[in-house]
Amino acid sequence: AAASGGVTLAADHGGLVDAVMDGVTGFHVEAGNAEAWAEKIAEVSAWSPKERDGFIQSAIQATRRQYSWTRVAEETFQSYGVGPSV
Repeated sequence: AAASGGVTLAADHGGLVDAVMDGVTGFHVEAGNAEAWAEKIAEVSAWSPKERDGFIQSAIQATRRQYSWTRVAEETFQSYGVGPSV
């Protein structure tokens, strides 16, 4: 969602904690806590257009860096101790 220009809210549970960088590409919200979800939705809804656009643009860039093939390949090679970095 962040790569497509959305503001991502994700439960702080399981793989979502790893997939969404809290405060960077989206926000973690306590799983099962309806009040926490309502508060975070209200907070994000209250952002000005400038705040929303700034967060979205920053999240898009962070997502591109985090999931770029170059970074993933380099870390994969490093984890296997293979060759120079890409």
